[in-house]
Amino acid sequence: MKNLPLAIQIWLIFALLIIVVTVALLLIIPFSLDRFFINEIYANIENGQDIFQSGEIWQFPRNVPPIVNDEADQNIRTVRHLLFNNDKQIFPPNPLPRSVLENFIKQAQSQEMDLQR
Repeated sequence: MKNLPLAIQIWLIFALLIIVVTVALLLIIPFSLDRFFINEIYANIENGQDIFQSGEIWQFPRNVPPIVNDEADQNIRTVRHLLFNNDKQIFPPNPLPRSVLENFIKQAQSQEMDLQR
C-alpha cells in the first residue's frame, strides 16, 4: 500500500470503510427489524385480547355514522376473534373457507398452554 499514490490509498481506505459499514448494517438491521415486528405483532394481539376480555368489543356506540363503526375493519392491525364451542359451531358466522376454519379449530384444540410468547 505504501507504493500506491496517495489518492488511490485514500480511495481504498474510503471504499474499505464503506464496505465495513455496509456489512455491519446488513448484519444488524434484519435482526433489529425482526425483533421489532415480532414485538409489535404480540403487542397488537395482547391489546386485542385485553379489549375482548374487558367486554369493550361488545359495546357498540349508538347514533354514530356507520363508517365510524367500520373503522376497525379497515385497520390492518385489527385483531379479530373467532369463537367456537365443542361441537365446532363458529360464532359469529364467518366468511372464511371451511377448511381454514377447521385448521384454526385444530390448532386451538392442540394448544396446551393458555399464554405463550
